[in-house]
Amino acid sequence: MASYFTDETPPKQKYLIGTIMLAPPGATYEEEVQRRINAVNAVIIYCKFQEGETDKR
Repeated sequence: MASYFTDETPPKQKYLIGTIMLAPPGATYEEEVQRRINAVNAVIIYCKFQEGETDKR
């Protein structure tokens, strides 16, 4: 299985990916609501993150 991360992946991007893509669905309604809240908060945190240069491949 391919990894979503490289050695250069910034911590905030790892948190974003982990929260949105890798977090399992909640077992209860309340857990699912909290998972979605966490995902929204991860996007907010990431949107404030300054990215570096884009890869010019």
